Amino acid sequence: MSSDSATRRNTLRSPRATFVDWVSDWGAVVLDSISTLGDMVLFAWRTMAWLFTRLPRAETLMPNYYQVGVLSLPVVALHWARREQGLLLAPGNPLRIKRLADLARGKRRFAMRQPGAGSQLLLARLARQEGISLTALRPAGPLFSSETDVAQAVANGFADGGFAIRAAAAQYGLEFLPLAWESVELALWRRTAFEAPMQTLLALTRSRRFARQAELLGGYDISGCGMVRFNA
Repeated sequence: MSSDSATRRNTLRSPRATFVDWVSDWGAVVLDSISTLGDMVLFAWRTMAWLFTRLPRAETLMPNYYQVGVLSLPVVALHWARREQGLLLAPGNPLRIKRLADLARGKRRFAMRQPGAGSQLLLARLARQEGISLTALRPAGPLFSSETDVAQAVANGFADGGFAIRAAAAQYGLEFLPLAWESVELALWRRTAFEAPMQTLLALTRSRRFARQAELLGGYDISGCGMVRFNA
C-alpha cells in the first residue's frame, strides 16, 4: 500500500512542482554550458593577446601555452604529425633555384598565401633567417588560399615558385626544395580526448592503413602521433 501511495503521489504531483524540477534540470545544463563557454572565451582571449603581442618576434608558430596563460584550463595538446615544407618549383628546376632568396631576384613570380596562413607565417620566419623580407618576393597575381592552389599555379606556369608541403609538390609532379619541418598539434578539452569519437580517431592513427596513406602522400612523419605535448 505504501508503495502504491508513493507512486500515486509522484503521478499526481502539482504542475508547480513539475515546473520547478524542469527549471532546475535545465538550469544545471545552462550553468554548465556557461562555464564551458566562459573557459573557451578566456582561452581565445588569452591566445589572441599572445598572438598580437608576441607573434612578430616569435621563433615558433605554436603559442607557448604557459605564455598564453591557460594553465588553469582543462586543455591537452596531442601531437598529430610532422610535415615537410619547402619551395615548389617547375619540373627540373629550370631557374636553378637553390634557396628562397633566389626567387626574390629579377621578375620571378611567387605564389603568395594569405596573411595569417600557417605556411605564410613559417615562410616569413625562413625569409628573416635568409636576411630578406617577404616584400622582396613578387606576388604572382592574387593571394592563394591553399597549398593546392599554390601547386596548381606553379604547375600551370602562372608562378615560378611557391611555398607548400612536399605532398602538394608530389601531387602535381613539381620539383621540391625542402626548407623546414613543422609540427602539427591537436588542441582540445581534456575530457574530449577520452570520449569515443576521439578514441576512434586515435585508434585509426595506429593502423597500418593510416601509416600507408601518410607514406603515399610523402613528406609526413607520424611516428609521434598521439603523444601528449601539453596537459594543463
